[in-house]
Amino acid sequence: MSSEFDLNQLAQESVRLAAQSIESNNIDLDVRLNSQCPPVSGDRIQVQQVILNLIANAVEAMSNGAAQPRILSLQTGMDGDSVVLSVVDTGPSIDPSIAAKIFEPLFTTKSNGMGIGLSLSRSIVVAHGGSLTAEPRQPRGLELRLALPSAGKAKAGEKRDHPIERAV
Repeated sequence: MSSEFDLNQLAQESVRLAAQSIESNNIDLDVRLNSQCPPVSGDRIQVQQVILNLIANAVEAMSNGAAQPRILSLQTGMDGDSVVLSVVDTGPSIDPSIAAKIFEPLFTTKSNGMGIGLSLSRSIVVAHGGSLTAEPRQPRGLELRLALPSAGKAKAGEKRDHPIERAV
């Protein structure tokens, strides 16, 4: 179901849902939300699933090694007409040459991964008129950047298929 919602509020709810995992892995949380961000529109539940997947991947990346300090950062801001949520971890970085491949179906960097989560997440975000990108950080970490058009911009654009129909 498509509706307008506050990405900041959704990010905060997602952090609360993931709090147990974050705390049990001794990860420090740094949340910086820009209160000037306009609402976005789309299927709130689907976007929350994407955010939860990004958080879970970051937690897993930091829990599989001796990464110190272990910091999970979430930050919102604007990029043109898009509202952006960045999820940054201090786990191992990835080779820049495979950064785009992590969104391909069945591609994984995890020994026990299936290669479905980020592929599905990107499909959901694209169905909402947005983008999901990865940027390796140096010397450690990865930034996953979720960008969604602001609600006003999304309404002014072309009519999109329902996200569930496009993502499946």
